[in-house]
Amino acid sequence: MTDTKARLLLVDDDAGQLTELHDRIKERLDGADVTIDVWRPSFETPVREELIKQLQPRPTLVVTDHDLTENGAAGLFGGTIISWCRAHAIPVGDYSRKLSEDLEEPDMFEFRFESEPAKAAEEIAELFLGFRQLAEMLTHEPEQELDSWSQSLAAALGREQAASSFSLYSVRAGASHVDAIERLQKELGEAEARRLLEIYVVGHLLRNGILRYAGPIMSEEVLCSYLAISETNADAVAELFASARYEGPFGQRKRYFWQEDVDDVIADLADAATLEGDIGEDQFRRVVMQAHLEPGTHECPRCEGIRGGFRCPYTNRTTCERSDCSVPSTSWVPQGAYLTRVEKDYYERWAPLLGL
Repeated sequence: MTDTKARLLLVDDDAGQLTELHDRIKERLDGADVTIDVWRPSFETPVREELIKQLQPRPTLVVTDHDLTENGAAGLFGGTIISWCRAHAIPVGDYSRKLSEDLEEPDMFEFRFESEPAKAAEEIAELFLGFRQLAEMLTHEPEQELDSWSQSLAAALGREQAASSFSLYSVRAGASHVDAIERLQKELGEAEARRLLEIYVVGHLLRNGILRYAGPIMSEEVLCSYLAISETNADAVAELFASARYEGPFGQRKRYFWQEDVDDVIADLADAATLEGDIGEDQFRRVVMQAHLEPGTHECPRCEGIRGGFRCPYTNRTTCERSDCSVPSTSWVPQGAYLTRVEKDYYERWAPLLGL
């Protein structure tokens, strides 16, 4: 097995930026058993040789600025480092002080951080801790055969029954991962190659798939949407649904909840609710909440803020099944994200440009 010491590598050609980011992350990871290394590329150092050196021992996470040409090696961009890390199944992300967000196809294996150091430090620390926690949780016996990444993740989280839901969050692994297996096998052997690739794939799919697009696991904002109530109730709702909390990797900065456990809590709370007439599921959940808190309304003008059940990940707003409110799963949303719908106005504005 490779060196298990948790290691974070930060890359930037700007000394001031690199120092500030390092210090803020160190503060965030205070008390954690971690080595935080920095690399400032220079004109004098051969890039390829130095990159290979910097990636030994193997980091848990690599973070690089996108543009490294100002003070670093000529022609060196963060994309070069990202490509190299991906080819070796090392989690990697980038930030930039110069680039703005562009409309582009989401990449399940991409991490982008805020350019502002304080915010970036929060995101990077959570991602680092998440991959480290996941590596510890995915340690299973060599003779234990797992049919898929979804089964492996479900077992690690102690939720074997969630494997079928997880499996719907599909991903195209691509030839790059086949190449990564070959590289890792030659260097470390088959067992270690399988372990490292499992951590890499499962970590990205959990962080960028399952936690981003609500389904079996939902964030606190999605929970409020699911209950058809205002997000101003987030703290009260978190207390009511404490038994449904998700405590797994990548859950440090935001509260997440298991959907099946949420439904169990709703069933228990329903005894105090007064139900009248034939109402939809979202309205049923809202009525149940009315017996325990002031539900308020969200900002949707179509239903005056009293419907819900779903959330759009692109507008970050509550949606419902009304035909004028949202569209169901599209190529923008993983099949397993059954609590995610795209707000119709947003979809109609962008779909023609994307050829959907």
